[in-house]
Amino acid sequence: MLNPLQFWLNSLYLPLSGDVAQTIDPWIFSPDINLRFAGKPELEGRIIGEVASYGRQLDRVIAAVLTLADPDGPDPEVIEALAKLEAEIADKKAEYSADLVAEVETALTTLRDTNPKAHAALIARQR
Repeated sequence: MLNPLQFWLNSLYLPLSGDVAQTIDPWIFSPDINLRFAGKPELEGRIIGEVASYGRQLDRVIAAVLTLADPDGPDPEVIEALAKLEAEIADKKAEYSADLVAEVETALTTLRDTNPKAHAALIARQR
């Protein structure tokens, strides 16, 4: 049997019950830590993500300092690991610079094609 009040009961909500829509920000459950980099954040992110974390970089530097301070002389493997890390970081910096040059060239070409006057003014300011 159909209850005549059923329609009204379905649309009547008490406080904190019923049809509630709430946005839950994900940062509450998995915080996104924003580190302040001294240099270029994009480059630092590449180095940390693709070469070595801060901990690994610091570990290599500390190991090198300790091996250099060792009275028996430096450990060649530790020095080699630090040199390898430096070379990998230098490669990432070169890659970043090449990517940046490509982005600038693309942006300048787009600006030249869409707004030649603004392109000419920008080039004149850079000289």
